[in-house]
Amino acid sequence: MSEVKEMKKLAESTAYHIKNLKTGPSSEYGPNGSYTCTLYRDKKRVATVFEAGDSGPINFEWLDSTSRRANENTPERKLYLEEVKKHTYHTEYNDGTAIHSEETFVGPLVANFEYKAILKKEEAKLKRLCKTKTVFKLKSQSEDQYMTCNRPYGLVIYTFLHNKYGDDIEVIYNERYPNTLVD
Repeated sequence: MSEVKEMKKLAESTAYHIKNLKTGPSSEYGPNGSYTCTLYRDKKRVATVFEAGDSGPINFEWLDSTSRRANENTPERKLYLEEVKKHTYHTEYNDGTAIHSEETFVGPLVANFEYKAILKKEEAKLKRLCKTKTVFKLKSQSEDQYMTCNRPYGLVIYTFLHNKYGDDIEVIYNERYPNTLVD
């Protein structure tokens, strides 16, 4: 299974997610090697997570639901550790899988958050392009490629594209945004 699919699967199969991700530079991993974020279980904030980006441990500051103060032995941490044990990930060692640890479990949640942010930016870019151009993707193109035609999308361009590319058209992005169509 690819890393992206594995990350999505984990993020969708757990009640945990992150918010408030802030990345920063690290001496070992470059400009985005360190991060801090808030860990949520369902819609309840349970911990703040810190990664210094220096190959050291990921630090968790668990919030006690009764006192709302940082505490290592909270019921939320115990629930988190139980959830962690239910999930495995792909590795090159042993038989190819390993059970997540407290630290490795958060990585795919952070990656999923970043992945969604990238998709949201890409979607905004496509929508902006569709206002003045026709944007489409062919089946023969890779996942991150698309083509543009310097004319607003309408019946003339629709006919032109289908005559030129036929069944090779995978998607015309302008059709996702009705306010970008021209008669």
